[in-house]
Amino acid sequence: MSEDKEEEAFNNYLDQRLSEEDLAYIAEQKSNKNPVIKDMKLAKSMLEVMQNERDAQLKSELKGMLAAVQKEEQTPSKNRFPIFYKMAASVLVIVSLTLVLLYLLPDAQDNQELYTAYYQPFTISTETRSETPSGNEAFADYVNADYQSAAVALEKALVTDPANESVQMALANAYMNLDKHEAAMALLNPMKSSQNDVFKQYAYWYLGLVYLKTNQIGLAQQNLQYVVSEKMINAGKARVILESIARG
Repeated sequence: MSEDKEEEAFNNYLDQRLSEEDLAYIAEQKSNKNPVIKDMKLAKSMLEVMQNERDAQLKSELKGMLAAVQKEEQTPSKNRFPIFYKMAASVLVIVSLTLVLLYLLPDAQDNQELYTAYYQPFTISTETRSETPSGNEAFADYVNADYQSAAVALEKALVTDPANESVQMALANAYMNLDKHEAAMALLNPMKSSQNDVFKQYAYWYLGLVYLKTNQIGLAQQNLQYVVSEKMINAGKARVILESIARG
């Protein structure tokens, strides 16, 4: 399946409008334990929660309108029925506007919520790990999410192995988790020129996120827009973040 078809299948999965071809593809990816499916399940759960919250809001509004109608019906008046029809028309208008605003438009989120929703630590593969003992120790701490210990060990590994981009990327992520944003940016910015395409793409992605978290919106948009325009890793997520920023 082409990249465009793959993206369409995942989007249809979220929107619950899968075709037979989409169903077959998603089932195949599940059987192959594609890690993207976990992201899709999480996103689908988030959408369902948002849907429930929106339904509750709509029901609350309708209950208020219904209470007003019932109160009007209990008040003797020759104009009661015309007013009822006006109220019914108002209900239709409110329902229509609510559907447009709540169902068709995604919720805007603040920068911290967006960062938390989309940040995931970089995964270090065994092929790219440092050859140094200190590097291996650092990666063990990093994988165990002990970012304080990982940062100390990775800093030592970087002295011994300064060109190792796995060490640089892991250290940048450790700094991000320790709120050492400037230090993370200092490592990530040079990696935008990396000859390794994977590290280059993730450098743009993580820079977009760290700028977002520190409310440097212009720089966040610049990096995330590049991710989208170049169809890099996480381009779909970057597009969602950009749309949320634009609405905010």
